[in-house]
Amino acid sequence: MEDRVIEMYNKHHDKYIKDKVIKFKFNNNKSRAGVCYFSPSLEIQLSRHYINAETTTLDDINNTILHELAHGIAGHDAGHGIKWKRIAKSIGCNGNTCTSLFIKKKDFKHVITCGLGCSIHRHRKTSKLRICKKHKTMMT
Repeated sequence: MEDRVIEMYNKHHDKYIKDKVIKFKFNNNKSRAGVCYFSPSLEIQLSRHYINAETTTLDDINNTILHELAHGIAGHDAGHGIKWKRIAKSIGCNGNTCTSLFIKKKDFKHVITCGLGCSIHRHRKTSKLRICKKHKTMMT
């Protein structure tokens, strides 16, 4: 699958990126599909967990590549604002800023609950205080 994704990336990079080089690599992120780094050099990364998830399609991966390339074109300060969205749509991205959950809940290592039925699933243990949005109680 990684070879196929690299081919997709190279095709889009060659088509839409004219004045700079945006490096590409894979990472092991479990909570985000892709990311565009601007420093120390421009680099796009896609999650191995995302590209290999049962629920991720080639269309999803293609859209994520375009999403991250749009960040590289628009620049760091554009965020997900008007400039980014215009560029994203112009290169064929759907302009969405989130992807569906690609890690199954059973694969999360930590569950934080409010005691009244709500839960948050996390990959890393956190000491950060969380408040349940629904019940306004502390989550543990």
